[in-house]
Amino acid sequence: MRPERGRGRPACGAEAEMAIVGPTKSEAGLDTTNLDVVKLVMIVSYLLTFVVGFTGNTLVLYVVGRFPVVRRKSVANYYIWNLALADELYVLALPLFCWATYR
Repeated sequence: MRPERGRGRPACGAEAEMAIVGPTKSEAGLDTTNLDVVKLVMIVSYLLTFVVGFTGNTLVLYVVGRFPVVRRKSVANYYIWNLALADELYVLALPLFCWATYR
């Protein structure tokens, strides 16, 4: 006996899509549970970088700006102060990046 045509073939249309994608997959075929873990790791890393960077750069700005002996000592201190200021401005934008990326 010959097997009937159509048996053993995948379904067509929506049934085939559900069979391929499955209930835990997004429309792009990505596992959404792993995306949640990635989002959490990125948010924690952004916020940890914000806290450490803001604290460190604020201390550098305070020390170089507050004590004239340190400020007048060399040109390198002006360079360090400018780097700390630029980094402080970037670090202040990290919470906004976090909000815009994962809202």
